[in-house]
Amino acid sequence: MQFKSRLHTELGKNNLFGTASFDYFLSDNGFMVIEDLDQGKASVTNDMHNVLASLTQNGYNLAELKVIYKDSMNIYDAVLIESDNTMKGIASLNAETLNEAFRRYDERIEYQSLKQHHSLNPC
Repeated sequence: MQFKSRLHTELGKNNLFGTASFDYFLSDNGFMVIEDLDQGKASVTNDMHNVLASLTQNGYNLAELKVIYKDSMNIYDAVLIESDNTMKGIASLNAETLNEAFRRYDERIEYQSLKQHHSLNPC
C-alpha cells in the first residue's frame, strides 16, 4: 500500500516550507524582488521566514542581495537580511512602484548602512 503526502498541496507556490504563495525575480541592479500572489493562504509578510528559507534552499545567497517584497496590498517594503540568510527585520519603504522601491531602498537602507558602518570605523 502506498501513502501519498498531502503536504505539498498545502504549501504555497514557490514556498518549500510555508503556505504563502509568491513569485520572485532578480533585477539587474542587485535586488531580489518577492511578490505576494495573495491566493488566500498566509501572506508573504506573515510567512516571510519560510519564504526566505525557500529561496535560500533554492541556492540564493540573500545576504548578498537587496531584498524587497510587494505585499498583498501592492506596497513594496524592504527585508533586512542577516549574514546567515535569515531575516533581521522588515523596513518600511511604503513604495507603490518598483522603481520607487529601488530608489527608497538605496536612499534609506543602503545610505543608512554605509553611514553606520563608517561611524564605527573612524579614519
